[in-house]
Amino acid sequence: MRLLFGSDLHGNLRHFTKLVSHAQLLKVDALLLGGDLGPRRGTLASKVSHTFVAPSSSIYYPGSPPRGAYAPLHIMPRDHTSARGFHEAMEEHLKDDTKRCLTPGLQREFFLSQILPLLQSCAVPVYLIFGNSDFRANVPAYKYAVAQSSPEVQRVTILDGDVVYLARKNDNVDSQQSEAAGYWLFGTPWVPLSHHLNKDWELFDSNGDDIKQPDQRPKGSVWGAVTALPHRDAESPTSDGKTFSAQFFPALVAPSPTVQSQLEAFSLTHLETNRVDPRRLVVMSHGPPHMTKTDIIRGGKHVGSLALRKWTKKWSPLVMLTGHVHETVRMAEKRREKKSKGSTTNGKEDIPAFYDVISGAGGNTIVAPSGNDFNSDVVSCVVLDLEDDRVEKVERINLDV
Repeated sequence: MRLLFGSDLHGNLRHFTKLVSHAQLLKVDALLLGGDLGPRRGTLASKVSHTFVAPSSSIYYPGSPPRGAYAPLHIMPRDHTSARGFHEAMEEHLKDDTKRCLTPGLQREFFLSQILPLLQSCAVPVYLIFGNSDFRANVPAYKYAVAQSSPEVQRVTILDGDVVYLARKNDNVDSQQSEAAGYWLFGTPWVPLSHHLNKDWELFDSNGDDIKQPDQRPKGSVWGAVTALPHRDAESPTSDGKTFSAQFFPALVAPSPTVQSQLEAFSLTHLETNRVDPRRLVVMSHGPPHMTKTDIIRGGKHVGSLALRKWTKKWSPLVMLTGHVHETVRMAEKRREKKSKGSTTNGKEDIPAFYDVISGAGGNTIVAPSGNDFNSDVVSCVVLDLEDDRVEKVERINLDV
């Protein structure tokens, strides 16, 4: 099976177009997109109008669902004793670039009118997850749009902690023999707390029983914003854009659920029941595991999920594809070059600089990041060749756009 993986496209249509065309050129079995797909900053800057509505901790920005409704952002403030102090802090914190991120309605319009039709034109199946720059309130509308598409174009599958069977071309999915020889894809969008303002997909990393050392505690803050989800009683995700629930995302008000609990729930349902063989499991996670070449930010710090690393060592999935940290490949290469200067082996290692290997109880897991820079004139992606219970080839390529 051949897979093509990309992530962190942030609405760059040239990157999307190149990935779609390259997936078709390589005749891959599936195109995988690992989150941070919606646009931010300059892509929507010309359309954004900023309006503060007081007094409230809910800041409303103009959106564009049916009937011109507004998309609410619930702001989680620091400890302010007055509404004036809160709004002064908001004005200081929400700089121009950040304001352009806070546009759930416009991001939804862009995805539905530009990105989704492009993905649905792809001749191979597309599987995607969202990331911390993608507003969670929009996901029901995206799933609704996919469900309403004609069978001829309905090749896009949105994963939100789900697992699906990855079919080869001409595979009979109903055949037990086919599934025994195929692969499974688990898509998880969750990331530990970060410095990013959008908190829709952030969770506390651990249940608290396995994080003892200060340098392993979750980095980041709960200070930020979450989008309200459409009301569960609405006739459809887009039937009434003005009807929203007042639920805050649980990660910001209680230490449950966590990244750890989400992974344990998946394991309980699919791995411990032997429904899914870990050695035939492909994990697509927006956030990377801790202390790997996939989670290095500028300055050399590791910001990945300790819970994800611990889970990987326990279950040993065949391969894990990650995004989130755009610069991690460059940082890993710099670290490798620095080490090679004082090495008697001329810096040669058993594995390339861009991906890592986590050794676990059931075998080795290849952990590969896209390391894509959405502002670049090239789109970085990963090509995987899988054969039986092994990875035959893993290659990171840069495509001119």
